[in-house]
Amino acid sequence: MPAPYDAVLTRLITTSVDSEVASTQPNMCANGPAEKFQVCVEAVAGTHIGNSCMPYKLHLCAVDECKAAPSEGLSKMFEETFAKKHKWVPFGCRGEYVKKQCYTVTVPRLTECTVFRYIATLCDKQGKIATFIYGAPFILVPYPAPC
Repeated sequence: MPAPYDAVLTRLITTSVDSEVASTQPNMCANGPAEKFQVCVEAVAGTHIGNSCMPYKLHLCAVDECKAAPSEGLSKMFEETFAKKHKWVPFGCRGEYVKKQCYTVTVPRLTECTVFRYIATLCDKQGKIATFIYGAPFILVPYPAPC
């Protein structure tokens, strides 16, 4: 658990849009490939940070594992604050705050199945809070599926 003035990313998964269960094929549905999937992040913040309204940046960086390069089309940057409006809520008897949020991502134009991985970072502007987490590799299937 984090110190009172700290925050830690604790979970990073990919899921289908209608699920919160981790999937290595997040855009595959029963009727074929879907146009969108979700990246879900969980974090915990200490008692003095969780409701402080202090700003931070959350960067969800997608990496194409085959090219060993960032995928701009799948990466996202969010400017948020430690506040209820960005899903930080009190949790447990220790006075900590927890964030659980899923972000919807559109599948880019792909010509073949491609393996990606997300790396999430959460950093405040003063450099006092800096945390990262790696997600599991996942495969995206082209949408619409090629003939």
